[in-house]
Amino acid sequence: MENCHTVKHLTRPLSVSGVSLFVYYLRQVNWLDVYSLDVNINIKFKKFTDLFLWALNSAVPFKILKLKTTRSCISWYHEGLAKLKSELDRLYFVFQNTNDIDVKSKYRSLKAIYKSEIKKAKISYNNNLINRSKNKSKTAWGIINKTARVNSRPVHKSHVFTPDTFNEYFVTSVEETCKNISNSVNDHFYYLDKSRNMETTNCNFSFKDFQVEETYATILSLSNSTCFDVFGINAPVLKTAAEHICEVLTYLFNECINNGTFPDILKISKVIPVHKKGPLDKQCNYRPISIVPAVSKILERLVHKRIVEYLESNKLFSDCQFGFRSKRSTIKAVQALVGACFDGLEQKDFLNFRSYDLSKAFDTVDHGILVSKLKFYGFNQLAIEFFNSYLVNRHQCVYLNGSYSESKPVNFGVPQGSILGPTLFILYVNDLPGNINDKALQMTWSFWLVLVQP
Repeated sequence: MENCHTVKHLTRPLSVSGVSLFVYYLRQVNWLDVYSLDVNINIKFKKFTDLFLWALNSAVPFKILKLKTTRSCISWYHEGLAKLKSELDRLYFVFQNTNDIDVKSKYRSLKAIYKSEIKKAKISYNNNLINRSKNKSKTAWGIINKTARVNSRPVHKSHVFTPDTFNEYFVTSVEETCKNISNSVNDHFYYLDKSRNMETTNCNFSFKDFQVEETYATILSLSNSTCFDVFGINAPVLKTAAEHICEVLTYLFNECINNGTFPDILKISKVIPVHKKGPLDKQCNYRPISIVPAVSKILERLVHKRIVEYLESNKLFSDCQFGFRSKRSTIKAVQALVGACFDGLEQKDFLNFRSYDLSKAFDTVDHGILVSKLKFYGFNQLAIEFFNSYLVNRHQCVYLNGSYSESKPVNFGVPQGSILGPTLFILYVNDLPGNINDKALQMTWSFWLVLVQP
């Protein structure tokens, strides 16, 4: 059997009785306490969160699970394999004590069968994972990467990281990267004007109030992720409560957009360190996976729908932008790339292909530059105040082995794991293609930039 260690995990099991009790407590909540507060949106949202968590914690309190990382926890390791392993161990014990040649022969034959069955079990399990997945490519690469890390050197006891040391590293590494970014020869206004190939003077974005029906539908449309945010709330919890909270949330969301304020309580991200490559005892080999507050995703999705409709209908996105856009994808970007290469070859051009992977692209977005670009694309003052509020005064804490770190401020970038982050990022780089030689074909998606120059 493999060596094992215990991992602590905070969970909130939503049993049938727990859900019923949660709904019962929600019905007892007097949301008028939220409406009647003649204070700023931060206090109102804090009141809503306190009332919601009172109902949730009363009905479905947190539990600490202690998980042992043994072979029995491996999903593909079934009872049949366990029986084969038990028989294999028995034959080995008999042979060691008797030196019987027949027993040795049986042991070798069974060992070959055992290895073959393990291989079949892994293949069957992985095939089922991929076939059930909505994103088959992502799942397949996840399996490959996980398999490739099997032989990584384990963490020595002296190198075990705490949540606070991880949080310190994640925050300071971004700050150091931002410090090392060289200043441009010209300011960003120069490049915006140079890339002006769309008419923005007649475009104007302003928020329209959300409707209760919109909020309700948005809650139900959330993906069924079971990951809990820093408050212990996830999408299934919100869907259970949708009927009872959609009206008060609509009121609060409209207060946000009408006052140009994004609530501070929705700007605290939970970060989980996930090993991506290399030795386990080096912090640089871990990727921070951020989980924004679940309620934040409702507001962000409502806002996202409004701004994307505005940007697409006014054709404000660069035609070279393939990432994070409806009806566009990396596949279409590759098709455009291959098509451009064939066109160049037919014209007997010499093609120069360059691909750039921008490190920490989301994390290093300059808030001041982004906000000024929103103004350039026609966002009115109240909308700009809302997005500025969304970006500033954000915090994060790291969750590791059942414990949280102290929260630390995040002063750069757009929020990872958010709904609005990707769209804000592509607006941030939207003028880039217009500042590259017009003889070159440029395609951007996520934080990749591809150039094909004849």
